[in-house]
Amino acid sequence: MAAPTRPLNEECITLFRSGVERILGNWTALKLAVDHGTGGPRSQELADNLVQYIGDIFCEGGNVEPEDISDVLVEVMDTQFDTWLEDNSQGEISSLLCKLYQMCLQGNVDELKKEVDNLPVSRANQSRQWNPEPCEIDQSLAPVPEANAGDLEMDEESEPQEEEEPGWTQVTRRRRVP
Repeated sequence: MAAPTRPLNEECITLFRSGVERILGNWTALKLAVDHGTGGPRSQELADNLVQYIGDIFCEGGNVEPEDISDVLVEVMDTQFDTWLEDNSQGEISSLLCKLYQMCLQGNVDELKKEVDNLPVSRANQSRQWNPEPCEIDQSLAPVPEANAGDLEMDEESEPQEEEEPGWTQVTRRRRVP
């Protein structure tokens, strides 16, 4: 099917990008890669970049086929997340993305909105917004143990602590002398 030459309207582009975020945000392979940190400590950032990149591929125009998107997904998951997709889920994901894109090209704002609204919201976006407040503990309520000097005697056989690695100290178990 040939893509119309008319420019994409802003509302369609916004809805489409929201759909891309929801589809990729709920893709099990990507969620597992992020949850298990296979992309390193910046796994969530890599996933966010993938969402942006896929959206950019479509929005730059041209004839985008599901196979093209599928190839991009396989390559990014392999190179960025060290994850090999054995379930072929990239095909289903790319087909869904192309379906939304076709709606966007046709200017079917209502149909596109309905389709995007039916997609579940990604848990990743909700969890990134959670900023816990630091807890304050009222120290006056905590019991303070009283130490008896006789209970704190050291075992004469204990060896001095040696540093294993810079910044780390090995702690040995001590026996209490009666």
